[in-house]
This record gives sequence, structure tokens and C-alpha cells, in this order.
Amino acid sequence: MFLDIDEFWVPEDFTAHVGQLVSMVSDGERRPICHLWHCELGQGEAFSFLNISTGYVLSSHLKTLFPIQDTEIKHVRIHHPIFGRNVIPYDTDGWPVIFSKDHPELACQSVIKPKRAYVVHRMYRSEDEYLALLLRGRPSQKQQLKTNRPGHLSHENVSARYGFSWPKQSFGAYDKTKRQFIEALDIEELVEQDKFAILHRASQAVGLLKQMLGNADRDEAIRLLKGTRYRSLANDVLPTSPPVHEAEVND
Repeated sequence: MFLDIDEFWVPEDFTAHVGQLVSMVSDGERRPICHLWHCELGQGEAFSFLNISTGYVLSSHLKTLFPIQDTEIKHVRIHHPIFGRNVIPYDTDGWPVIFSKDHPELACQSVIKPKRAYVVHRMYRSEDEYLALLLRGRPSQKQQLKTNRPGHLSHENVSARYGFSWPKQSFGAYDKTKRQFIEALDIEELVEQDKFAILHRASQAVGLLKQMLGNADRDEAIRLLKGTRYRSLANDVLPTSPPVHEAEVND
């Protein structure tokens, strides 16, 4: 299963481990298990950890946990490999996954709902982190900015339909252990250096977006600035309540 640094495999009860999920879903067979993205809404505080009281939006994107033995794999892809005809992918609730007819790596809208386990995607985080990440570009395209974002979605501009409800004791134990681990690494100086670099990249991204506002890429820049403190740069053409479409949440 391919997970990025901002993606977290999470069981709904915050207690079960991967092996238990595989046993529940596989029913003695080797089955690919698809996990829907639960995209965490942006936070007001920069560089915050995963929080127990956070809202999210569901995405049709997913990540697949798949066996590599005794399974016909024709082509490996990041979100969902191409399997042989007789291989049936299941979701984490134990049901066969229905995929979009137009996008073979995306789940059909009819099956998008909270599941027993999922991947938390921290794609927005704070406003500055969101802006800095735009400079990563897209692996599939030679563009300077990552343009497949609908703006910075946060609790300030999105009414969260879903929110994580993990048991306090289980989440608290996880969070405490994580903080102790990070403290034991003794990397505070490196972390501070990286935070400074992120803020610098955010400033660079804003500069590029300002340039885009003055050329043919204006509409694209306006979309990327939605939900940020810089949206007033193009306020004359921005809608007062920009629509949020879950299908727009891309990798």
C-alpha cells in the first residue's frame, strides 16, 4: 500500500491493526482492500498534529492495500493497481468496490461514505502549509505549481458534514507516544529549520500566484487562492461562497 507522508492509515475504532482488518475483509482469500480518502479540513494553527476533533470531506480517491503473492497484478499504480479479471477489490467494510466509469482509479459516487478503516489525507493543514505545498507541482505534469486544488478548505469556509470520532483513550495514548518519540529523536533544530523553509516556500507561492493574476492563468490563480487570506487580491471576481465539490479533491 503506497502512502505519502501526509497520509495516515486509520481504523475507525483507532485500536485495530492492519492484520485484523485483512482477516475481517479477506474471509480467508487474498483480496485487495480499498481505503477511501478522508481529507482533513485545514487548521488555523500552523504545523499542528493530527487532532481528534477535526472535520473532513470524503473523496472518491482511494489507496489500495493489496497482496503481491498469488494475485494477478498487470500494472502497479499509486492509487489502485490494474488486476487480472478474476481479482475483485473490496472496501474496508467487506463489500466489492464499484469504480467510476470515467476514472478507473476513483470510487463511484454511490459507494462513497465513512468506512471501518480509511486513509486520512492531511492535504490542507494550515494556510501557509497549503500554499507551500503548491510549489511541489504535479508528478504527471511539468507545471511550477500544483494546480489540482480547489483552494484551502478549512472549518472557516466549509461546513463539515463529517468529523472524526475516535475514542479519547485510544487517540490519547497514540498522541502521547508520538510526541514522546519525536522528543526522543532530538531533532527540534531541524524541525524549526524546516518550518522556516515552509513559510519561505509559502511566500514564493504567493508571489507566483500574484504573477498569474496578471496573465492568462488568472482564473487558475483565483481558484488556488480561495479560502486563504490572499483571496482579496482577486476579490472582484471571486464568488462570495465558492462551491465545494468533493470530486475536486485530487492527489
